[in-house]
Amino acid sequence: MRVLNRFQPKTDFMGSAVQYLLAVVFVLFLIVVQTTIVHAAAVFHVVPGLVFVFCMCYSIKKGGLPAVVLSAACGFLLDMLNGRPQGLDALLYLYISLGCVTLHDCLYNKSLKVLTAGVLAASVVYGAATFGLNFLLWGETRIGFAFTHKIIPEALYNCIVTPILYPFVCKCSVSKDSRRSVCRE
Repeated sequence: MRVLNRFQPKTDFMGSAVQYLLAVVFVLFLIVVQTTIVHAAAVFHVVPGLVFVFCMCYSIKKGGLPAVVLSAACGFLLDMLNGRPQGLDALLYLYISLGCVTLHDCLYNKSLKVLTAGVLAASVVYGAATFGLNFLLWGETRIGFAFTHKIIPEALYNCIVTPILYPFVCKCSVSKDSRRSVCRE
């Protein structure tokens, strides 16, 4: 029996459960802030996507199925709270989070620069997909205007918010032993 125990991975179940619980509580806090207060920080009618930034950073840093499930659940909650029962945000959060989890598998250096670049790319893809789906579903034809006046400024705003949320992403996504070495770059 001792031989089998040597080869089993040593995981800290309580530590990982606390990290997941911390991530869920923080995301619920961000959802409340996103749907109530954040509109006061709008610049040219563009608001940062705090929940989106956290979910994508978490997907890049943590990787795996829990990050994808958390992202899809956040998209679903935002859909319900914003009165959009179609589930477009849930679907987009799911697919973009899958892309960010793929980035997690490809990247070894998960520093703030890599996360910011990943959030920039994910924000542009999310904005383009949102307006593309709105065009296909409801026939909105102002896609060029939306790209220059909504998608790019929102992506840049999300990049500005990324360093602010970075310590919380590190707290929720990295094990206790390696937190100091990865998050203090």
